[in-house]
Amino acid sequence: MAMKVETIKALEPAKKPYKKHDGKGLYLVVYPSGTKVFRLKYFYLLKENTITLGKWGKITLKEAREKAEEFRLSLRQKQEQINSLKDESTKDSSTGHSTDFTFGEISVLWLSEKFKRRTIEYRLDTQGILERHILPTLRERFLSTIRVKELYDLLSSIQDKGLLETGIRVYSIIDRIYRFAAAQGYEGKYPCPLLKGQLDYPKVCAMPAATDEFELTSILQRLDEGNRSTNVVMLAIRCSFHWFCRPIELRTLQWNAVNFNLGRLELVAAKSGRPHLIPLTVQTRELLEQLKTLAGDSPYIFQSPTLPDQPISENTCNKALRLLGIKHDEMVMHGVRATAMTLLRERFKIDEEVIRLQLAHTIKDKTGKAYNRSRLLSERIVMMKDWSQFLVDLAAGKVDLTNLIGDI
Repeated sequence: MAMKVETIKALEPAKKPYKKHDGKGLYLVVYPSGTKVFRLKYFYLLKENTITLGKWGKITLKEAREKAEEFRLSLRQKQEQINSLKDESTKDSSTGHSTDFTFGEISVLWLSEKFKRRTIEYRLDTQGILERHILPTLRERFLSTIRVKELYDLLSSIQDKGLLETGIRVYSIIDRIYRFAAAQGYEGKYPCPLLKGQLDYPKVCAMPAATDEFELTSILQRLDEGNRSTNVVMLAIRCSFHWFCRPIELRTLQWNAVNFNLGRLELVAAKSGRPHLIPLTVQTRELLEQLKTLAGDSPYIFQSPTLPDQPISENTCNKALRLLGIKHDEMVMHGVRATAMTLLRERFKIDEEVIRLQLAHTIKDKTGKAYNRSRLLSERIVMMKDWSQFLVDLAAGKVDLTNLIGDI
């Protein structure tokens, strides 16, 4: 329902920020301080974004609506330019003439065409690398004018800062964009193959993780001692131990992924882009009920404390672990997956295929068929119930570990 000026004036601040919607993506955020801010949610290049239009009092409701419409019009014009570029590239290739693009133009087209089936988080991550490390240097350059030495200097400048993995990803993105351009009719120089073997690769290290019952007990008990409140970040860490999904899958989980009737989370695996199920247990249902009381209007289960329409940030949970005295070499959030896999296999004797399916690893069955989200679901439900109860019992000191002392 569209807002009215009288409605906005009557809105009172609450303990947490909340939203009042006007329609077509426009809404007002009311902060605890009493500040009221107009924001617009929009989609561009297959991703959701928000933009701040102004504070209530400095701009009127009518002006906010006009600004929102002007912004939507500019987005439509940008999309028409992308479509025009696509049509032009197709026309040139059909006549047999080589087509050249600026790196900025072809990267926009690549993002819009090749990321339709990938998760929003993966697209955002890739676009972030483009905008931070590649486009500032190459945006206005035509593909045919970019030299091997220039690319080598760009990649070296990144890796010289210690960002070895980022340098590898930048090379991969540039290589994929050139290949995509070739499919659109570009027949010019292709410098990437000459850079093979010129980059430094980081050493592969296992994520720090608790891989035995003693280590895990210590960490779980410190979580209990450190904070027994219904803080969103602490609840996120607890859910991570129960679900052992990837950190990006955890922090971007939305309430529409929760199916209480069927007792499961229904999400998309970040790495494969395929549907994935996480069975709920008595313990995780209780955690979700606690989170419901903190959710407000946010679509995210683990919403940012400062931006209610955004999830918690990438390093929030790791920082919370450090504040609880859990050092980096003891545990990081991604290491929870190694903890679960190790103990489920060694203590519970669970078949490795069942564990890997629950970890959303890309595997095939004995007949060569690709992953099915419901495969071995009954076994996974039992495993998750046993695992949740095990975590609770460990934290409470109810698990007898004396028979393991001789193994240390």
